[in-house]
Amino acid sequence: MELYLIYGLPGVGKLAVAREVARLRPRYRLFHIHMLADLLEPVFGFDGPGFINLRDRIWPMEIEQAVADGIPGLVTTMVFERSLPDDLVPNVRNHVVEKGGVVRFVHLVCDKAENDRRLQTAERTRFRKMTSVDLFNRILDSGHFTVPE
Repeated sequence: MELYLIYGLPGVGKLAVAREVARLRPRYRLFHIHMLADLLEPVFGFDGPGFINLRDRIWPMEIEQAVADGIPGLVTTMVFERSLPDDLVPNVRNHVVEKGGVVRFVHLVCDKAENDRRLQTAERTRFRKMTSVDLFNRILDSGHFTVPE
C-alpha cells in the first residue's frame, strides 16, 4: 500500500490536492479527515472527548484495514493539532511500512493572505469546515495547531 498523508493548516488546499492525487491514481481511495469529522460531530460535538477518542481509534483502524484488504493506495488528509496523541501517526506509519507499504507525507502551506481568502470559500461549507478567519486566527494564536518534525 502507498499512503499519502496530506497535512497542513485549515484552508491550505489539502482536499483539493488529495482529490488530484486520487484522480491521477485511479485505483487509490480518498478518505479525507472531514469524512470522519462529519460522522462523529453530530453525536459528540467537535473536539469533545467522545469525538477525539473515536477519531483516534477509527482513523488508524481504517488505514490498517485498507492495508489488510490489499487496497493499493489511500490518500488521506489531516491537521496536526494538540489533541492528537504523539504516537498516532508514527504508529500508522510503522504499520504500513511493516506490511511492505510506503507512507508519503505531503505538507501544504500558503501565505497568510491566501489562507484567509481560502478559508472563506463556499466549497468549505460543504463539509462544515472552518470558514471564520477570526476563529482560525484565535486557534492559530493559541498554539493549538502543531507541525510535526
